[in-house]
Amino acid sequence: MSITFDTRPQRRQSEKIEYRLLYAATFSVCLIGATASRLAPGGRQAYAPADGRRRSVFGDARAAADRIVPFAFMA
Repeated sequence: MSITFDTRPQRRQSEKIEYRLLYAATFSVCLIGATASRLAPGGRQAYAPADGRRRSVFGDARAAADRIVPFAFMA
């Protein structure tokens, strides 16, 4: 007789951790890119909001990470 366990909650927890780690790594890279683009001559904002307001470097990096990370889970 074999005993089976439902691993769905564990798998879901594992996926949450994976998403957060991927997001943290992507955010770090985007933060470096946003900072570099601001320091470069011309200092443009990579992901400018539609209403024309200027975002912080952290807001810019978060917007970039929010656009990039979901593509890693499309399969």
